[in-house]
Amino acid sequence: MSEKTKSLLSKLPDVKDHQSKEMIYQQVQNKMKERGNNMKKSKKRLTWVIPSFATGAVVVLSLFLLPGVFDQPDDQSESALTESSADSQPSNESATTATLDEEGKKIVEDPIGKAEDNNAGFVAEEVVAFEHYTPAMQPGTNSLVFSFPDQESLALIPLTFQVDSKQTLPEQIQEILSSFDANANGFGQSPLADASIDVETLNGSKTLVVDFPTPGDSLSSNESILVRNTTLWLADSIDAENINWKTNGEDGYMLGNFGPAEQSIEEEVAPYFLFETETDSRYLAKGSVLYGESATDLESVLSLMKDGDSQNSAYIPSIPEGVSIDSVEKRDDLAVVTFTEDSTFTSEEEAMETLEAIMLTAAQFGYNKVSFLNTGFEKVGPYSFYEAIEIPQSPNAISLSE
Repeated sequence: MSEKTKSLLSKLPDVKDHQSKEMIYQQVQNKMKERGNNMKKSKKRLTWVIPSFATGAVVVLSLFLLPGVFDQPDDQSESALTESSADSQPSNESATTATLDEEGKKIVEDPIGKAEDNNAGFVAEEVVAFEHYTPAMQPGTNSLVFSFPDQESLALIPLTFQVDSKQTLPEQIQEILSSFDANANGFGQSPLADASIDVETLNGSKTLVVDFPTPGDSLSSNESILVRNTTLWLADSIDAENINWKTNGEDGYMLGNFGPAEQSIEEEVAPYFLFETETDSRYLAKGSVLYGESATDLESVLSLMKDGDSQNSAYIPSIPEGVSIDSVEKRDDLAVVTFTEDSTFTSEEEAMETLEAIMLTAAQFGYNKVSFLNTGFEKVGPYSFYEAIEIPQSPNAISLSE
C-alpha cells in the first residue's frame, strides 16, 4: 500500500455502521455501479461522483469490514443477498400476485380473468382466528355438520366438525356430543342428541338413517323445524341423497303438525345471516327459506342479507350498514361481486363475516368461486383478492381438539 493511500485512509472518519455485512456489501456494489452510470450521464445532472482514489479506499475498507462475505462461495453470497432483499420488502407485498412491465411498474393480475384462465381459486392452509367470529371450514376437509339451537331455541346454528375418516358416522357423532360442550358455548342440546344415526350405501347412493326413541307427534312447530333442519344439514354434509326417518326401529316419523317427514331432500334457498350467542361469539346461520322469484336471483337474496331476517329477529344482518353491493355478475360457475366505491368495512373481522356469508349463499345457486371487487383489502383471513376464491365447504368450523 502506498504512503499516499495510507495517508488518505488515516483521514477518513470512523465508520460506525450497524447494518448487516450483506447490506454493506450490496451498497458498495451499488455505489460502484452508480459511478459507472453517472459518468455516462449529462454533466448538468447533480450526481455524487466518488474520485477513483476514494472508491479504492471504500473497497479496501469493505475488505476489512466484510472478510466473511468475500470468503463465501458465490452461491452462498447470492443466497444471503436474496434473503436480505426479500426481508426488506413490505409485508403486504407477499399477498400480491403481480408482474412488471417494461418500465418496471407493477401490474396486478386480474382476479376474474385469472380464474377463467386457470379455473382455480385461492385457498390458504393457514388457520385464522378472530375475536368473535368463527370462520368457515375450507374445502377438502373431512367433516360433518352437526347443528345446535341457541339456548332459547330461536335459531339453529350449523357447526362444522373435522372428523376422523376412519371412524363410522355413529362414532363421529358420539365424539362430537361427548367432546363439544354446547352449553359452555352458548348453545342448547342438539335436536338429534337422543336419536340413533347411521348411513346406508346402496349402489353408491347414501341414505342417512335417523331413528328417534319417541314419536314426534307432540313436537311444536318450532321444534319440528329444528329437528328437520338439523337432519338436513347432517345429510348434506355426508352427501346423502335421501333420509330414512324412523321411530323405534319402524319406518316413519311425525314432525308435529307438519305431518310425516319427507325422505327426499329438496334443494332450498335461504340467505345467510349472523347469530350472536350469549358468550358474544358470532356464527353464520341460514335464515328463513325463500320461495318463488325471490329464490331465483342471487343479487336479490344478497340484498335481504343487509336488512336481516323479517321472520326471525334472532338473526342479524350479515352485510353491515356501511357496505353495499353495486352488482353481481355471473360467469359460468364464477360470481363476480362488486361493492360500491363508498363501501367501508370497519374491520377485517367484519369483512370476513360478510364475504363468507355471500360465498355460502352463492353456493346455493351453483357457484363454485367468487371474485370480490372494491373490498378495501388485499387480503382478509385466508382469502387473497387477487384471485377468485373457492367457496368454503361449510360454515362455522369447530375444532374438537381445542
